[in-house]
Amino acid sequence: MDKLFLLQVLLSFFFAGSWIAFSSLVAEKLGTKTGGLIANLPANLLISLLFVTFVRDVSYVTEAVLAVPAGLINTTIFLLLFVMCLRWGLLVASLASLATWFAIALLLNHIGQVNLLLGILSYVTFVILVLFVLEKIMAGKEIKALRREYSKLQVAGRAVFSGSVVAAVVVVSKFSPPYFTGIFAPFPAMLFTTMFILSRSQGTDFARSVGKVLVLTTSNLLIYALAVYLTYPQFGVVFGTIISYLASVVWVFTLFPIVKRLA
Repeated sequence: MDKLFLLQVLLSFFFAGSWIAFSSLVAEKLGTKTGGLIANLPANLLISLLFVTFVRDVSYVTEAVLAVPAGLINTTIFLLLFVMCLRWGLLVASLASLATWFAIALLLNHIGQVNLLLGILSYVTFVILVLFVLEKIMAGKEIKALRREYSKLQVAGRAVFSGSVVAAVVVVSKFSPPYFTGIFAPFPAMLFTTMFILSRSQGTDFARSVGKVLVLTTSNLLIYALAVYLTYPQFGVVFGTIISYLASVVWVFTLFPIVKRLA
């Protein structure tokens, strides 16, 4: 394996893991709602696309971004399935949702690329439908937002898992066409570890309640991806990443009034 490529993979693992560990600690200090918003800002996707640009080029990344709406629909399905399967236990929810995510990712890759506008409209429609379903599931249940506390082991495990996912995206980009990379890049590493930790530490009812918020906040990944699509070719990787991240930050905090109602 090329030494430079290996270094890029290792750096992507290190930076992603460090970012996830830091955001987890910040989220703990700020509480569930505000902290959850910050923790769900694009971390995996940002570092994945950044290092994929180093491995390939800007044109590859902008083409890969076209698949992100489809990837986010898959992530939304993952969250819905996780929430619905929690009634049968955390292990069943984890295995069923992860297996379904990988199966749908392969199916989407087989189907091939769709129009970007159609992908966005499909994602928005699907998110609204899923939120409606989750509201029905959680109807009549008032779950108080408890303070989220991560142990050192949980933070380390979350960092290693997320770092591994980002490194895997970089490796995939080396050997796969852009569309498959775009589907794989939004892999729900942060969402999975969030739901897993909350289910263990604060109970399944609380985790299911937070799941509604996480479904809505996946939209910040779409905003980030679209901003990358527009800014990378015009402003380059550095300024494009900064502008895209700021756009995602603004979007996430505009969601805060809605999050307060959902959580």
